[in-house]
Amino acid sequence: MIWYFSATGNSRYVAEKVAEAIGDVAESIVGKGATRCDDEVVGLVYPTYCWGFPHIVEEFLAQADFSGAKYFFIATTYGGSTSVDLRRFVSRKPDALFGITFPDTATWLYDVSDAERVQATLDAARLATEEVAERIKRREVGDHIREKIPVLFGRMIHALLPRLSKTATLSVDENCIGCGLCARSCPASAIEIREGRPVWVKPRCEMCLSCLHHCPAFAIHRGKKTALHGQYDIKKYKV
Repeated sequence: MIWYFSATGNSRYVAEKVAEAIGDVAESIVGKGATRCDDEVVGLVYPTYCWGFPHIVEEFLAQADFSGAKYFFIATTYGGSTSVDLRRFVSRKPDALFGITFPDTATWLYDVSDAERVQATLDAARLATEEVAERIKRREVGDHIREKIPVLFGRMIHALLPRLSKTATLSVDENCIGCGLCARSCPASAIEIREGRPVWVKPRCEMCLSCLHHCPAFAIHRGKKTALHGQYDIKKYKV
């Protein structure tokens, strides 16, 4: 079983490609409680948030038991680099670590409006994913992540995630059509539709920006830059 968390499709893409390569299945961790998985091969694929695990991945790992797996791997997707801090979250040390660069979807900082540049990044990510899938198929062990910062530095940066995940930083403009897609796609169930408009009903969310990137009217924003930096959905590209 290949477990994954994905907001805009990058990590889901990796999980499904790996599952296809090894004849397995991929399943989202959203909505899962305590999970025990004794499959021969167990994998976890997730996006790096603030150089660490997203909150939802930390919660999943805290309740997961993969001790029965013969081969356990972790693969993470990221825009530039990552830091994999296993000490507090993973009860069983993974046999292998993998990392793949994808377009960075934290658009309050990064720009995904250039479709050609995004496609070039995805072209490289497709090849890297194929390589990772082959390594997993061969059950290679070890740390295969090249773009990694020191764990202690990563912990310092990741400590900022709760502050960066405040829903008060999100807003909706007059272009909203009240379709409710944002609420349905929110993995934190942090959005309700009231009087035809989204309202963030929790003080914090995953800050995955699924709501922003999937909004058909591009009416959801985080600060001033996201309106300029565009939307991203891997399904809109050729991979």
